[in-house]
Amino acid sequence: MLRAGAMVQESRPHEVWVELFRQEPGLVLALVRRARARGVGIPKRVEAAVVGSEVIKSRPESLRADLVIRVRGPGAARSAMVVEVQLGEDADKRLKWPAYVAGVRAELACPVVLVVVAPRADVARWARMDIETGHPGFVLRPVVLGPEAIPVIADARTARRDVRLAVLSAMAHGRGERGYDVGLAALRAVALLDEGRRGDYATYVLDALDDAYVQRLEDAMEQGEYRELTSLERHFIEKGEAKGKAEAMQHGVLRVLAARGIDVPDEMRDRVLACGDVRQLELWLTRAATAERADDVLGG
Repeated sequence: MLRAGAMVQESRPHEVWVELFRQEPGLVLALVRRARARGVGIPKRVEAAVVGSEVIKSRPESLRADLVIRVRGPGAARSAMVVEVQLGEDADKRLKWPAYVAGVRAELACPVVLVVVAPRADVARWARMDIETGHPGFVLRPVVLGPEAIPVIADARTARRDVRLAVLSAMAHGRGERGYDVGLAALRAVALLDEGRRGDYATYVLDALDDAYVQRLEDAMEQGEYRELTSLERHFIEKGEAKGKAEAMQHGVLRVLAARGIDVPDEMRDRVLACGDVRQLELWLTRAATAERADDVLGG
């Protein structure tokens, strides 16, 4: 299996997007330029840097944006961007976004732009709506980067030139018509990275792909195609072995209880089958051998 079981389940799409922008804030500038947002000009040769945590944490937790980026360069006026990743509609955010902008402007004493990254077209439409604050003339119009602002990178050569952008492409378009090509291009580029980043980025890509595309990748590997993916195969084989051991122990717990005539409620069965922690399953299996009732296995 290419997908790494618990690893995929634990990956949080919102945090993945934010982390990629934190690692490479210049990606945000590139996407804003690509979107050609009206009224937002980004001069060439400017640099983007993530604002330190001391600025973010100076505000209440409920009013902290996903990311704040400072933009500066030779001959360019200093400015900042509040970056928000939206994977779904959230009415509360439309109340908070004006506060985000005002707070960062006061702290950094420079112009501030709100950039909302919304990979889903329907969420992008929602995010583009003007935010009426009630104060005369104070209407916030977010700069929204929808799926059309993120390029479809479907060839390995282009993907290798900018691996992080290729990963974003897979995350935004991995379930569309070209999802397989986009995912394959990203994985081929990711395979050339160091081991630490290779595993994380590959998981981000695979988690974003449609199940049918992941199956096609598995089939291609089994047939000996796409040798660039050899390093990724090793990574996911290791994860798969761990997952396989967990699955064997899950069924072991249930089989032992069944053999001893102990009825297992559906809720408990679901909990056992959802557990990927081998040590926890070992404990439950030991208890199952001597338990008098199902509750004795998971309790304590």
